[in-house]
Formats: sequence, C-alpha cells, structure tokens
Amino acid sequence: MAKSYVPYLTMSKCDKGSEEKPLTINPDHGVIYHDKPLLNANDHYPEINIPSYGKCAIKGKCKPNTADKAWQNVNKKHIIDGAPALMQDSVLPCKEGGTISIIMPAENVNITSKLSEMMTDFVESGIAAATEAQNAKAKNAAGSSTMPGMYQGAQVIKDK
Repeated sequence: MAKSYVPYLTMSKCDKGSEEKPLTINPDHGVIYHDKPLLNANDHYPEINIPSYGKCAIKGKCKPNTADKAWQNVNKKHIIDGAPALMQDSVLPCKEGGTISIIMPAENVNITSKLSEMMTDFVESGIAAATEAQNAKAKNAAGSSTMPGMYQGAQVIKDK
C-alpha cells in the first residue's frame, strides 16, 4: 500500500498523552505541496514541531522530550531540507517513555487502486524534482525565492 507524505498541521498523538495535536514546522521549509510544507525527520523539536499532548500517563503534565531524537520509519529516498521525508507511518520516541505517531485523515491515506498508485508516483516525482532543484540551488549559492512570505525559499510542487 502506498503511504502518504505528512504535511504541516497533520494531527499527531502520543500513546501516553491524553490529547491529539497538530504537528508544526518552521517557516521556510523545503517542499510545499497543496499549499502546505511537508515535514521531515528533523521536525522533532518540542514546542517548535512537537506539541504537548495534554496529560502524560507517565509524568503527569506532558512535556515532550524529543529534541535529540529523530523520526523513524521515514522515506530515505526523498530528502527535504537535508533530512528524509516524514511518512504516515513514521513514529517518534519520547525519552519520557511514549511514542508519537501520525494521524492521517481518511481522505489523505492512499488506497491500493491504480489511480492512487498513479497519484503517488506523480507526487513522488514532484518531490524528487523539488529535492533536486533544492539541492542544485544550495550548490549554486542562495538564489531568489520561489514563494513569497512565510515560506520564502521553499520549493513549490503543483499538480498538473
């Protein structure tokens, strides 16, 4: 089954927490798809990327301790801002004992139909092209932005 990439504000949960919360990222991330930046394995910092999940079953108040951890089960073929792309089955261990996981809405999860496979191939080719462009841009020094405002400098992927 094809797996989905994880965009900004996708819901997440900790198996020891009491609440579900959205994942966030720094502005100016490397790849934009459907007007949202995609997350990568380095998007694991408390308060910047990882929210508090309410009450922790281990420590009482949830204070994610993930700063020196990286997401696992990532797509190592597609690099976004120097790190593998986050996927719907990626997980992040917390030093307090919990495991953070992604909650993908049903409409975002790819199914095994031919159309889904074709769309996944299209998205992956777009991400690969954006990654190559980002890497080329980095090699040729800082260039002009491809998107104004908050995501200045990010590569934009659009469906045909």
